[in-house]
Amino acid sequence: MDNQNVECIQALYLYRGTTDKQLAIIVYEQEEYTLSREKNIYNSLRKLKNQGIVQSIRLQDNFAKGPLYYLT
Repeated sequence: MDNQNVECIQALYLYRGTTDKQLAIIVYEQEEYTLSREKNIYNSLRKLKNQGIVQSIRLQDNFAKGPLYYLT
């Protein structure tokens, strides 16, 4: 498991449920946020989801853009 995956897990532990964009801002800090880093976070979340560590849920009425990710 690489460092980015560990940071994602730590952030999800603290914040309980976030979108991939929110998680990218948390992990990379506001000043360093870019779209490519958001995609890196998304790919990390997908890998963690395939391993069964992270789950996602879509909220009704499009409350959040994209699914919310949380630890299982």
